[in-house]
Amino acid sequence: MTATEAALARRLARMRWVATGLLASMALLYTATRILLPGYPWLGVINAFAEAGTIGALADWFAVTALFRHPFGVPIPHTAIVPSRKDDIGRALAQFIRDHFLVREAVERRLEHVDLAERLGGWLARRNNAERVSRDLGRALSWLIDAVDSAQLRAMLESSVRTSLDSLPVRGALSVVVEVLSTGAHAETFVDHLVAIGQQQLADNKALIRERIRDRSPWWLPRFVDEKIYDQLVDELDRILTDIGNDPEHPARAEFSRRLAELAELIADDTRLADKTRRLKTEFLEHPSVRAYFGELWARLREQIQDALEEPTSALRT
Repeated sequence: MTATEAALARRLARMRWVATGLLASMALLYTATRILLPGYPWLGVINAFAEAGTIGALADWFAVTALFRHPFGVPIPHTAIVPSRKDDIGRALAQFIRDHFLVREAVERRLEHVDLAERLGGWLARRNNAERVSRDLGRALSWLIDAVDSAQLRAMLESSVRTSLDSLPVRGALSVVVEVLSTGAHAETFVDHLVAIGQQQLADNKALIRERIRDRSPWWLPRFVDEKIYDQLVDELDRILTDIGNDPEHPARAEFSRRLAELAELIADDTRLADKTRRLKTEFLEHPSVRAYFGELWARLREQIQDALEEPTSALRT
């Protein structure tokens, strides 16, 4: 046991003693006031307070204990829930996180402010650079449109686009992207974004979590026990996400990077995936709509370029 684990164990033991002591104090106070109540009616308030504290403490103890083991070793139905149903709980949590934390809309909302073109924008923001690009590009495009036969250029454009798409190493590119995300600062940043998304989704879906717990709990289980389970679950999920977000050395980060690295290797080595990507690219390029689009692409592009070159205030000229 490490020093940190030993300190946590001592802290847990101290908290247990404090909780047990408070429970015993409430029980003793209730018993004493109950005995003295006939002679001292004003003790009724204290007696009610002690009774409520005792019942509440027992309910909390049972609710928490029943999650992890049988109270007093007695195999009461619907206790020791976590040990007996840990696989079901894990699958349910994984499905919940997949469906509510990692949906495309949530990820896009968090990543939409990442400016990948910042450096290029900064360079083009300099007036002399922008003017040079506009001037040179205008001259080149004007010469190209006037010098090259439209039919030939259209065929060349179609062939170039088709060749580029056909030779695009989709599987390799995907493998590299996943590998980059699994290492260094990229992995840390990616995990930070995922943690932030998870915390926001957890906050946004508390009502749904409470409803799911109520729907899946036994009918005879009191509502306050459901609330305790809900509080414990939400607090624990929030604590886990907070720990991962605040601790750069958290084991979950290393595990995340390791799994991404394994996924990158799987993508790079999986021949079935390679065959599937080639088949999808072929089907895409041979689709009638795509072939028709290639035929129209040059005409539309030529018209747009000519309009932009003739307009002094167009985005192409400015």
